[in-house]
Amino acid sequence: MTSLHSPLTVIFAFFCICFTSTAGAQSNSTVPPLLDERGTFSFVIENDALVDTDSNYTNGARVSWLSGTKATDGVSNAIANVMGADEDAVRRRGFALGHTIFTPEDTQATMFLPDQHPYAGYAYGEIMGLIEQSNRIDQFALQIGLLGPSAGGEWVQNEVHKLLGVDEAQGWDNQLDDELIVNFSYDRKYRKALIEMKGLLEIDFIPNAGFTESEPFAPSIGLI
Repeated sequence: MTSLHSPLTVIFAFFCICFTSTAGAQSNSTVPPLLDERGTFSFVIENDALVDTDSNYTNGARVSWLSGTKATDGVSNAIANVMGADEDAVRRRGFALGHTIFTPEDTQATMFLPDQHPYAGYAYGEIMGLIEQSNRIDQFALQIGLLGPSAGGEWVQNEVHKLLGVDEAQGWDNQLDDELIVNFSYDRKYRKALIEMKGLLEIDFIPNAGFTESEPFAPSIGLI
């Protein structure tokens, strides 16, 4: 069976440079992280119709909530100590729900296409915790999802195509079987101020490194 997840994926992204306006900013190497009492909701939708294609990773939607900052306590305090966080470290907690769809390049073929990406839908829930410092963030996330027909990828894609007047994909009978997927991920981000012009411009360099451990469970569970 083709799988969308390798047993261990190590991700290194070392070339993210962020440009931010900083009114009255101070050097983050010497000040504690900003306190933020309000939580944040976010919604992301991605669809390759924007570039007039319909293949591989073809659609994704995710809604998430991240809490405001609070002092570390209990488990979060123990984790902060293990990670070598300073006394000013704060914690955030959050959750997310998401859905993604994958298809081959030829969506009008009815037969299985071994040399192209398999059809698959993936629905998941995720909980996350962050330990935040002035110049570093450690993020942990546990994601549990369902891959396969029970995730509803065929229904979602074809219903959207009907609304848009686009041809429906014809090969969903060849999609991956049902699997329960559990992902654990860890990511660390650093922030280094390269240029600081108070009240005008700040240029930051933010490298990050992390890993994702993914395990499939109970293939062909057939929930629906």
